[in-house]
Amino acid sequence: MKNRPFILSFILLVIGSLPLSGEQRFENPFTPEAIAAAAEYSSPLTSSQPQWDDFLKAESLVEFGDPEEAVEYLIAALQKAPHPDLYYLLGVAFESMKPGEEASFCYASAAQSWYVQTGWSWFKAAETLSRDLDLYEGADRQRMKELIESYLLLSADNGQEYNKNMEDLMQDYLDAGGVRISTFFSDFQFIRYPVRFDFPFAQEAVLAAFEDRALPLNEHPCAADYQKALEARQTGNTPEAEKILTELLMRLPHYEFYFELGELYYDKKDFGSAAYAYSSAAESGHTSRGYAWYNAACSLSRENGHPENTAWTEMTRTYLLKALAQGYNHIDYALKDGDLKNQRRHDPDTDSLIREMGQIDPELRFLIGYHYVGPHIAGAGYGKRLYLYADGTYELYRNSEDYEKFVELIQIGERGLWEAQKNSEISYTLTLFHQRVITDSRELLGSGESTNYEVIQGDPWVRQTPDGGSEIIPTINIFGLGRFFRWGVDPDEFEYYKGM
Repeated sequence: MKNRPFILSFILLVIGSLPLSGEQRFENPFTPEAIAAAAEYSSPLTSSQPQWDDFLKAESLVEFGDPEEAVEYLIAALQKAPHPDLYYLLGVAFESMKPGEEASFCYASAAQSWYVQTGWSWFKAAETLSRDLDLYEGADRQRMKELIESYLLLSADNGQEYNKNMEDLMQDYLDAGGVRISTFFSDFQFIRYPVRFDFPFAQEAVLAAFEDRALPLNEHPCAADYQKALEARQTGNTPEAEKILTELLMRLPHYEFYFELGELYYDKKDFGSAAYAYSSAAESGHTSRGYAWYNAACSLSRENGHPENTAWTEMTRTYLLKALAQGYNHIDYALKDGDLKNQRRHDPDTDSLIREMGQIDPELRFLIGYHYVGPHIAGAGYGKRLYLYADGTYELYRNSEDYEKFVELIQIGERGLWEAQKNSEISYTLTLFHQRVITDSRELLGSGESTNYEVIQGDPWVRQTPDGGSEIIPTINIFGLGRFFRWGVDPDEFEYYKGM
């Protein structure tokens, strides 16, 4: 093996040869503090920034074949005021001299400081580092390969798309026994670089699990830890199982982790926490969402022993409605389930809801509920509200001028009966039979005619909330009416309209 230090040999030599100046902030611009300072810049360099002149000089030197002098300019500029663009251009300068460790280290520094093309910068770090693989043997060579593979994963996690040219650029790594580059950029890779969430049921954690819902559990990076949690539960070590599952959800959440934690809390009779866990499993895309919502409804019912807690009663009803709408079909069992005893006492219509939903084809139940076109969405369908009830009735309101004062500003609405049928795996026909029409304060008989609409289930929409969080909202597209969002309504408002 050649006697060569691991990364930075030439860079540190250059840094040591540069004279100190009064403007210098970072003697070594590759420290975590320097990279953190560079990360404070949220946009590319512009002429108004102090690094601009050094950047232009260095860029010109690289372009016209003098990368050594460009390196000196760039390191001096980084010592004064680090910026992601400077790190990246330094990588280009080193690469034009000889692709290898020094260029890789600079590209990685650019990516760590959030260079505007972060995913590409991580790929360049992997590519240039692979050029020096032949300098290493044994454990050192394996360590280099692992570092290259971590850079490739970071590239994928930060949005870089795969293309076939990558295989050619990484030929040195492939010749050294590396796996196919496309593996790192498959559809099952995580969208983001793993972060630690403050709370396992935080909306950001649930959203992260939802984004990674296509990842099979056996391919999840934490599959072995999850197995340890299952073994701990099976041997009666509940505290250890809870600790492992909570830690997993705060690092790399998955809907199965939420569901298993719900089972654990339910067995502990911590029904409030179980409801959180089951509902998070459903929201994050569990393959048996109907069961997850049903378990959430049962847990919340058992927790809610106080009839004055109307918010929990309404939430339990919503969970139950979602369960029935998303595939739960054990109607006879639900009608006898003792877990819903409190809910029946607080909401006498519970069994009626279950029976009415049970009479509807399970594949059509997703239509049940409240659908709206939000006021923040421009275009066709603005301001419409559609209520499809389990008893076969509907209400449709159009042309609201003000969402906050919706009740007072209804211009026209209609009521009647609805039916639906399945046409294909993705298409349905919704038929509305118009019986009554409301115009301002007058109520008239409808025409008795019916209108057919084609319906398809849309992709879930991730909405940014005013508090900086996000929520996942199901959608349906009703051709002729618009794209409707679902479940985004206060249950009290839902009941208000039903009673009009």
